Amino acid sequence: MQLYFNGMFNLFGCFKTVETVSSPLEINGLVSLWDNSTIDNAAVNENDLLNEWNDKVSDNHATQTGVLRPKLHLNATSEKQVRFDNTWMNIGNSASLNFVGGVDEFTVVVKLGDVAGTTGYMFSKAIQNGTERQYALLYDQGTVATILRGNFSYLSHNAYALQPNDLIIWTVSTLVQKVTVNDFLITDNGVVNTNYTPNNTADVNIGSRTNGTFRYNGDIAFIACYNRVLTDTEINKIKAEFNA
Repeated sequence: MQLYFNGMFNLFGCFKTVETVSSPLEINGLVSLWDNSTIDNAAVNENDLLNEWNDKVSDNHATQTGVLRPKLHLNATSEKQVRFDNTWMNIGNSASLNFVGGVDEFTVVVKLGDVAGTTGYMFSKAIQNGTERQYALLYDQGTVATILRGNFSYLSHNAYALQPNDLIIWTVSTLVQKVTVNDFLITDNGVVNTNYTPNNTADVNIGSRTNGTFRYNGDIAFIACYNRVLTDTEINKIKAEFNA
């Protein structure tokens, strides 16, 4: 594990370690990571169509063919982002992203880019055959919403208009879910449904529902998935990394 050290010399001239923390990307339980270093290297110019967005951790490679491909977007510092505009990326046979509500715990982190979407699914994974039997993170009806098994979890969701570069963190335990955007609480409750058999071969989609509909219309710079609920300390490290 790569460590980052902050230190200072004390009055006697000896180096003193003040803090040792791990990179947010080295947090235990990371099972998938799509970031700007894994965007299709063939896309080098702004508005180039993307063929793939590779998972840095596993073999969950997001690919897309035809005209409905997202584009490369470069922000002011030339960092790569993926621009979704009635487009999406598809990942097949995503066994490492196989979570079951009420049984498994997980965390999904999404960092938006320069353009915040006004509608659509940012991330979705089918649990069983059928487009509604899934878990998903989306923007709809004026707020960030979630789906667990097939039920929209709008209960007690606070309204929120997405802004550029927002950081969304969705944690799901066996009893409760929590969604925050930066430091704004969207929800901290919701029933996690059980009794659904996982489908290892079901696709994951970035930028759309599991059947390729209800597409997101904005920039996504980073997606990370963990197979457990991150602690407040770990979440704060991620926020610090992205200045959220």
